[in-house]
Amino acid sequence: MKEKVIYEQKQRDDSGLKDKLIELSFYTACAGTISIVESLIPKPFPFLKIGLANIVLILLIMQGKELSAVIVLFGKVLLSGLFVGSLLMPTTLIALGSGLVSLLIMAIMVRVKLGLSWVGISIIAAITHNLMQLVIVRTIIIYSNSIFELIPLLLILGIVTGTATGIMAIIINQRLTWSFNETKN
Repeated sequence: MKEKVIYEQKQRDDSGLKDKLIELSFYTACAGTISIVESLIPKPFPFLKIGLANIVLILLIMQGKELSAVIVLFGKVLLSGLFVGSLLMPTTLIALGSGLVSLLIMAIMVRVKLGLSWVGISIIAAITHNLMQLVIVRTIIIYSNSIFELIPLLLILGIVTGTATGIMAIIINQRLTWSFNETKN
C-alpha cells in the first residue's frame, strides 16, 4: 500500500514537472519568435527595438513567476542570437545583462507593491534596460563616457516603448483565457 502511495505521488510530481516544462517551452518559443521577427523590422538606429518580446516577460513577472521569467529571458536571447546570427557577439551579453537587471527591477516593483500599474512597471523596466545597455557598452565596447550622451534619447525611447509594451501586456492578459497552471515557480 505504501509503495502505491509513493508511486502515485511520483506520478503527480512528474506530471507537474512536465506541465512546467511545457509552459516554459511555450513562453520561450513565443518570446524567441517575437524577438526574431522584431529583429527583422528595419530600424532608424541599430540599437532601437520596441521590445515586443518583453511582453511575455511582463506577463510572467506580473503573475509572480520570476524564475520562469529569467529562464524565458535566457531562452529568448539564445534563440534570437542563434537565428539572427549574433549569438557570439557582444549583443548577446548586452541583452542578457540589461534583461536580467530589468527583470530584477520589475520583480522588486511588483513585490514591494508601490501601486504602480503594469504600464508604469513596464516603463521603469524599459528605461532600466536602456540605461544598463549603455553601462555594458561603456564597459566592454566603447571606453568613453561620451556614450552617455545618448541618455536623453534612451529615456524618451524607454518611456515610449515601455508604454507600448505595458499596454500590449495588459490587453493580452485580459484576453488570455487559459493558463498552464496558477501556481508560482
